[in-house]
Amino acid sequence: MMIRAAADAMKAANRLTVACHLKPDGDALGSMLGLALALEAMGKEVIRLCQDTPPEAYTFLPGADRIRQSPPANWQPDVSVALDCESASRLGTIESVVMAAPIVIDIDHHAGYNPFGHIQVLDPTAAATSQQVCEFIPCLDVPLTRELAVCLLAGIIFDTGAFRFSNTTPRTFSTAATLCAAGAEPDMIHRRMFDERPVSALRLLGIALRAVNTRDGIAFSLLTREDFERAGARDSETEGIINQLMSLRDIEGAVLVYETAEGSKVSLRSREGLDVAAVAREFGGGGHVKAAGCTIKAPAAEALQRVLSVITTALSDGAH
Repeated sequence: MMIRAAADAMKAANRLTVACHLKPDGDALGSMLGLALALEAMGKEVIRLCQDTPPEAYTFLPGADRIRQSPPANWQPDVSVALDCESASRLGTIESVVMAAPIVIDIDHHAGYNPFGHIQVLDPTAAATSQQVCEFIPCLDVPLTRELAVCLLAGIIFDTGAFRFSNTTPRTFSTAATLCAAGAEPDMIHRRMFDERPVSALRLLGIALRAVNTRDGIAFSLLTREDFERAGARDSETEGIINQLMSLRDIEGAVLVYETAEGSKVSLRSREGLDVAAVAREFGGGGHVKAAGCTIKAPAAEALQRVLSVITTALSDGAH
């Protein structure tokens, strides 16, 4: 029902804003860029909005170079579409711009703790928002081009950990097969997103791994601004470090904290039994049961101790 309402609203619109969450990842970018291409194939005027510029690992995605941090002057869309945003606040500085449209559509695969907009297309059983967009394309009556498929497969590969995470289902593989048949190449996408890193990212990874420790079944590490300076690295080059922490044997979860200009960014991962999304919500963040994040206005060491304290309480209360 909501899918049809969303499709009808998009078909009736002439101008659309498509937007994704701040600090965008592969699924946020893949779903936003893919939908933008589909809408442009329909003859629509589209702008792509995100508070932050995409990390270098995603600049190969078609349309990534057209992402703006603010709309052009006098931009008045008929519809705004927010993708992969658990709540409107995750849009960051573009929230008011997106929410000002006459019709706001929320497309997301998170659990929906803070749904928003006039039309909500929410499916927590989908492995990625990019999977939802792929399944939505037939409703728009546009062809599934190679460029569109590359964007959407990148999102699915990112949010499934290259089909390693437990959110991977037969439905996920079926969607991926459709995208591959349309010309998307999983080896190229994986290489560009995960296997091509500057030396500064490797230096930063080394610093984080040297600082790794464990407590009560949780692996953790932190990075200060001095660490970034020593490595010559940018904030975006932390991507993937948390997954390295999760490779440790006999742990239930992992925490990476690193200092940014906005405060300490916290990345959380878990295996069975620990709901890290609930932990992140304690600090105004969110995400999935096994992958979540938040930002804490405190130095990294303090933020780490606060997060570990909440996790310890969750574990002692029987969350595992």
